[in-house]
Amino acid sequence: MRILLAVRWPVGGIRTFFQYVYGDVRFKEFSFTIIAPGTDFNEFLRNKAGFEKYTYIACGEQTSGFLLKVRETISKNNFDIIHSHGFTSGVAAQVSFPRHSSSHHIMTAHDVLLRSQFRGLKGVLKRILLTYVFNRLDLIHTVTKSASENIAEILPGINRKKLYPIFHGIDTAYFLSGRPTDLRSQLNLDDKTFLIGFFGRFMPQKGFDTLMDAVGRITKENFPYNFKILTYGWGGYVREYYLAIKERGLERFFVQMPHSNDMPSILSSMDLVVMPSRWEACGLLAMESLTAGTPIIGSSCVGLKDVLEDTPARVITPGDSFSLAEAIKGEIKAPRKDEFFSYKSLAASRYSIDRPIREILKLYKHSI
Repeated sequence: MRILLAVRWPVGGIRTFFQYVYGDVRFKEFSFTIIAPGTDFNEFLRNKAGFEKYTYIACGEQTSGFLLKVRETISKNNFDIIHSHGFTSGVAAQVSFPRHSSSHHIMTAHDVLLRSQFRGLKGVLKRILLTYVFNRLDLIHTVTKSASENIAEILPGINRKKLYPIFHGIDTAYFLSGRPTDLRSQLNLDDKTFLIGFFGRFMPQKGFDTLMDAVGRITKENFPYNFKILTYGWGGYVREYYLAIKERGLERFFVQMPHSNDMPSILSSMDLVVMPSRWEACGLLAMESLTAGTPIIGSSCVGLKDVLEDTPARVITPGDSFSLAEAIKGEIKAPRKDEFFSYKSLAASRYSIDRPIREILKLYKHSI
């Protein structure tokens, strides 16, 4: 089976998808051609994702260059499936599709659509254009059911039969293997200090401002328990957020930690993980935390509520700092590590990457 993978923005969840899914041994016999900007993604595929036999076509950083490479490659080759990853990739690939091509075009939506993206006249035109282009795709694969609902809600003219949710997964064996490390000794903290982990990017999407507000609420109540928020995130607003922390007099509660390649151990070392996101395509961190047996507080946003449903996790409304503060206090007062540890095996079964891999293989075989 010959497959073209078109990737305009090979970052974040797309890299994880390639590593988990296409890096699996069951895809070794597939013939992959990959179009993506630059060579950094190529190095990731070779060194981290375990890709061996594939053709990598590097394009420029501009969308126009990506579009031309996709059109040129489809015109010169007979692919069974064109699989675009991300909204931009899907639009660019479909627009550049030669009329004579008989390839099936699948797009995986690795993000969600926001109402703020469709304001005013430009927003109306954008909605019309996306609806038209997406309806020409053979299939739109989403990684959660609520992500499919999000597209149908924002683009009411979309053909819902084209929306195909496959609940995503993780390498659960990897996150089951974590062994706690003594972070308290490393940070010179006493044994009673409650450790809370924040692993999201420092962007508005991940709700770090909600977490700051929640901590501010807690400190005003003379809360008699010691806790630290250990942040492992990255992103464009890290300086701004930590400046805001200092200005609000909250710096004693936050510690920016160095990057770690051992997420299972870090997660296992936490007493609690907080994930106050405003939206997600699929909350992989929540899957990882639950599989590691670590308590988590998450929001009911698109893409995360699917993961937290029917789990021991406390769920808050996105942006609700009062509820987040109450949930954090509740977990500190009455820790539930044992309850979450008991849930590990069920989480490992529910979130195993094996299931989505089997469903994607089936999807490919049924598409040709």
